[in-house]
Amino acid sequence: MFTGIIEATAEIVKKTSTGLVLARPASFDDIKRGSSVCVSGACLTVTELTKKTMAFDVVPETWKRTKLGTLQKGDRVNLERAMPASGRFDGHIVQGHVEGVGEVLTSIPRPLSPEFPPSPYPFPEIFPIPRPLPPRGEGECMPKAPVRESVLSHAREMRREPTKAEEVLWQSLRYDNLGFRFRRQHPMGMYILDFYCHDAKLAIEVDGSIHREPEKRQYDRDRTEGLLEMHNITILRFSNEDVLHHMPFVLQEIRKHLPSSPPPSGEGAPSASEGRVGEEEERWSGVEGGKESSLTIRSPNVLLPFIIPKGSIVLDGVSLTVMNVAKDCFSVALIPTTLQETTLGLLREGDSVNIETDILGRYVRHFLPSR
Repeated sequence: MFTGIIEATAEIVKKTSTGLVLARPASFDDIKRGSSVCVSGACLTVTELTKKTMAFDVVPETWKRTKLGTLQKGDRVNLERAMPASGRFDGHIVQGHVEGVGEVLTSIPRPLSPEFPPSPYPFPEIFPIPRPLPPRGEGECMPKAPVRESVLSHAREMRREPTKAEEVLWQSLRYDNLGFRFRRQHPMGMYILDFYCHDAKLAIEVDGSIHREPEKRQYDRDRTEGLLEMHNITILRFSNEDVLHHMPFVLQEIRKHLPSSPPPSGEGAPSASEGRVGEEEERWSGVEGGKESSLTIRSPNVLLPFIIPKGSIVLDGVSLTVMNVAKDCFSVALIPTTLQETTLGLLREGDSVNIETDILGRYVRHFLPSR
């Protein structure tokens, strides 16, 4: 049994006609051969295990009945280990038995512009549910400029698993400790900046020993020159040793490149001269300072009787609450954490999602007298 609370995402390393090989998250250190893992909603059994990978056999019925058959090497999947008998029950009862595959009708993030007219489906894409701001400078804000999904996904992974030096420096930069908002692992075109302050146009890179190699040093020089030329961004580089053993020096150098006075209210948003993020773009981001977002799914007709407003449902292994139900579709609300920590934030219109309805509702309906 599972709960629908995703523990990690992983990349598909290999796919064959009979199984999947996934990258093994570091936190999955207690699994063994025979362990059950929910892979984007489908309960699979571990058949082979290494320090870096885990393999699963997949029967033809699973390929046919779930979206796993459409995934390819490099795609990411949601993962949850089976719930221990002594574990905390956070989501709802999830079997890992995919009942059908739905189609994404409206998704986020999605820019609101003439190129993207309002959805013809009956649910708003963004629900006006205010929520408090997270700690300032946490760095989980979507970039304004278009960025490849692979870059966004990699940035999320790097935020979840920072190096020791990155984590130490982050403690000095977060919460506007230097008077300016910094973001961590910030996507910028094809690049990911370790730390970035928009108001100062300042990026900070924390480099390991690999950056001492000639080819890497040349790449870093080209990257620095390109960001300065295209975006007027200055890059400061420090080694892991600098951060871990000479933090006062590091902070002193950073302060030298910050403006003499912080931006009004420490907003950390684009300055007025560059155009502050508008209401629509804030709604598009759905991540920091915006509002909760929603996803609309077309469901197989056979599942609709088991989908009710405020009821539980599982999409790609994620436990969610149904917001609304219409003739052939339903909507769910997605909080920023769900967008960042699962693959649901990568969905686009036309994509497929695995669906499992509430097992309790199915049993009740099964035993009720026919009406």
